[in-house]
Amino acid sequence: MELFCEYYNYSSALSDEISYICRVTAFNRIASTGRVMSIQGTHLEGRSNIDVNTLIVVDQKIENFPRHLYNYYPNLKSISVISCGLKTLSKVDLTGCKRIEKLMLNGNLITSIDSDVFEHAQNLETISFFKNRISFVPDNAFDGLKKLKNVNLEVNSGIDWSCREIKRGSFLDEVKTNLKENFGERKIVKDDRIKCMDFFRAFQYLDNFRAFYSVVIED
Repeated sequence: MELFCEYYNYSSALSDEISYICRVTAFNRIASTGRVMSIQGTHLEGRSNIDVNTLIVVDQKIENFPRHLYNYYPNLKSISVISCGLKTLSKVDLTGCKRIEKLMLNGNLITSIDSDVFEHAQNLETISFFKNRISFVPDNAFDGLKKLKNVNLEVNSGIDWSCREIKRGSFLDEVKTNLKENFGERKIVKDDRIKCMDFFRAFQYLDNFRAFYSVVIED
């Protein structure tokens, strides 16, 4: 895969950090895998590959996650591959992603999350699979991610929140999970879709866990 990048600086009002971004504007499919063979583009004055900390790909039907990005951008912290037709994500895709803190894969066609998919990305703080086709999430999928704060699995209607596919653990009538969302700290309480304590326990210390649009909230 050959990527063509447009480079620019971005400063957020929420952070003092200035992001130096590669936004992929086009690509050439050199092979059937997602291995990145070259990256083309003109850097801003005084900047180079070592300064790039964010990569964004939007509406490019690359279909495969771009692998070996760290061969080009060793300080990459954020990867967003949005609406690009991705069907799978494996631990091989994330090999070398030791420094990545944010992974956004919204609007793709991913159907499942492997239990070992984040093995090579232990510094992740934010993960989003918003609006995919995920039908199964192993209860240990996020184990080992000690820095994880935010997970978004919204608009994945195939997920069986009654945990019929999650075999480990007992089924409970009520799951209480502490969450800190934009509107303050609340608790998810009894809901027919949520009966698997072992699965949701993995998320109880997150700052924000979003799995569906409407839940029963305890006031």
